[in-house]
Parts: sequence; C-alpha cells; structure tokens
Amino acid sequence: FNADNFLDTKRNLQLVQENVSNIREWFDSGADEMSEIFSKFGHVWKSGQFFISENRLCLKYMSGDSRDQITASGLHNFIQQLGFVQQENQEMAGQITSVIDQYQLLLDIVAMKV
Repeated sequence: FNADNFLDTKRNLQLVQENVSNIREWFDSGADEMSEIFSKFGHVWKSGQFFISENRLCLKYMSGDSRDQITASGLHNFIQQLGFVQQENQEMAGQITSVIDQYQLLLDIVAMKV
C-alpha cells in the first residue's frame, strides 16, 4: 500500500467531482464540433470546388439552398480539422484523404504561381 499514490488518486477524483459539469460541457461541445465538421465535409464532398481568390486557395460548396465559401485561413483550419477527425470515421477516411490531397496539390500550385 502506497499512501502517496492513494492521496494523489483521491485528489484527482476530487478534482473530477468538482469539475464534472465543466468536463461534461467540454465533451459535449467537442462532440458538437465534430458533428459540425462532418456535416460541413458532407456538403464539401458533394458539391465542393476549390478556387483561387487574390492568389489564395479557397473553397465553395452548397449547403442546403445556399452557396457557402471558406476563405484561405478558414480553409487551412478546416483541412487541419479534417486531418484530426478522419480517424474517427473510417467510412469517410478515404474521402477525407482525397480532399486533403487535392488541397495540398492545389496549394503547391498556387504557391508556385505567387
């Protein structure tokens, strides 16, 4: 029996109990964010088109009845998010990889032109 380990475990459990609502909110918001990313990706996969605006790579897609677009910095963040979530959904992993690869290729082309 190690008293130090016991006390550390007890402190950790107390911290969890004190912060359980924050932890629950953190997991819920993470799940909501992931759902939003997958939803956006579904629209991008169906109708997305990369385009260049002011020498920067952007993406436009249909979301319901409206046309949305993601500008350069937002596109970079979206692609990073896709990289993180692709392991969470094996069914979409190939599609996500395809979009990431297209993005990288087009980004390299845009960089050569600038």
